Amino acid sequence: MNAPLTFAQEQIYHADRENPQVRTPVYFNYRLRGAFDPSAFVEALDTVVRDNEALRVVIDEGPGGRLRQRTLEPSDVELVRCQDVRSNSAEQFDRYARGLNRKLLLSAWDPARDQPFAFVLLRNSPTLHAFLAVFPHLVIDGLGRDLLVAQLWRHYAKSTGTRPPSLLAAARAQRAALGAPAAAANRAYWRRSITSSSPVYQSSHISPPDAAEEGCEYQALKVSGRTLMKITRDCRKQRCTRFQWLLAAVVATLLDFTPQDRLTINVPVDTRGAADGDVVGMFTLVLPMTVVRTGESTPVQVRRTLMDALRHAYVDRDTLAGAGRELAGRWDIEPSVTVAANLRHGKGYRDLSPSLDVELTPGAYDPPVSSSLGVSLHIEDAADRVSIGIAFGRSRFSPAATASIMRRLAQRIDDADAQCSAGENPQGLTRVGQTEAVFADLRATRELLLAHPLVAAARVEVSDTARVEAVVRTRGRVEPGELEAHCAERAAVQRFVLPPKVRVDVPPAGHAGVRRPIPPAMR
Repeated sequence: MNAPLTFAQEQIYHADRENPQVRTPVYFNYRLRGAFDPSAFVEALDTVVRDNEALRVVIDEGPGGRLRQRTLEPSDVELVRCQDVRSNSAEQFDRYARGLNRKLLLSAWDPARDQPFAFVLLRNSPTLHAFLAVFPHLVIDGLGRDLLVAQLWRHYAKSTGTRPPSLLAAARAQRAALGAPAAAANRAYWRRSITSSSPVYQSSHISPPDAAEEGCEYQALKVSGRTLMKITRDCRKQRCTRFQWLLAAVVATLLDFTPQDRLTINVPVDTRGAADGDVVGMFTLVLPMTVVRTGESTPVQVRRTLMDALRHAYVDRDTLAGAGRELAGRWDIEPSVTVAANLRHGKGYRDLSPSLDVELTPGAYDPPVSSSLGVSLHIEDAADRVSIGIAFGRSRFSPAATASIMRRLAQRIDDADAQCSAGENPQGLTRVGQTEAVFADLRATRELLLAHPLVAAARVEVSDTARVEAVVRTRGRVEPGELEAHCAERAAVQRFVLPPKVRVDVPPAGHAGVRRPIPPAMR
């Protein structure tokens, strides 16, 4: 039995192939204290694996790159690794569990051969256990994880429940629902949306390349009480959700620190249909959303853009990748994801409280928060409070920049102000093209060229075709593409230093040895 991949699976599959060193697993874990029954728990795990096809799928790539998923028989999977762990203390046991969890999270996974989960049950004593669960993102998303955990504890408590819906049936239905007219409309929408965005976030607050550091700076804000009431009232006025309002506040804050008039954020969109709401699997498609600094209310624009993304959410990976390549060709800049947002709404697995004689500590062995992007935004929306967590990649944002952005965001939230204002406009910048999507520091680009030992003089300007171009005079022969490569290696696009198209000013025939005066504009 086999089926095509969901659109979200297709996106993740190719992302994993293009960046095999990046790991984005989905996971959950528990510390369990008290009267825990390992045998009943293993039996519950077995039921969950049998019931959910997502835990038994492998991906086959056929001729022409055609992708299909099929299910393994329950007897073909290794259910759980059970291990006794000796330790001198509960803290030592926790350290071992945390280290093992980190190892599982970093483990490679072959989608054509390996089962799509790893379950490990550790026992330190009859009253202290740890359970670790790790899945590749290709087969399950955050909502699927939460549904799975709810099923697990229901079966452990011997509660009865209906059999979960089929992943493969849902994947087939998703593809069948995308008829030719809808597919054409969706492709046209995403091509128009992506090609009109900006390929990169530019700011003088971005760290220069030689000051890059690894890791991230994590900042958190909690909103409650009177401030939350003010935001809730403004949400009713603007007919948006609190997530949309807070996302608008973050967008407006980041636009405060750039002269650009638009910002693109990657937002996860759940593509489950009405009949697929309880399917455990990977249905969360990451889609780009662009907000433009205009006279329109920012929360309203965020709401409208998100609704448009939902209406056009059935889109294949080739359409998104093709539009991205078109955007790169338009600007001669490789698109770079700077901001990614995520929402946790309602009860996730950490909030489940099954009626058991066991003390559960969910997330006890979670790894520290990290971000490979510029800004990774996490919003948790509860009835009486909202938590905002932002991970700033140190390779792009210095501690001073992080502090400035967080101060401005806190001020916006306290004032219930999510509207875009005039952005920062450092001196000496030139707009590239007819919009304010990309800016260039021509003086810094010229200095970059002059740093090459063979460049005697250079003139840099923006052409009518929205390209940064340079004419240089050299002291000797340079290889074709040598100056472009020199600039590409040292450019800092996010700090407005764009690699130019270079033309070498060659003396007329017979005058190669004659020293000609350098034009003033090139000095």
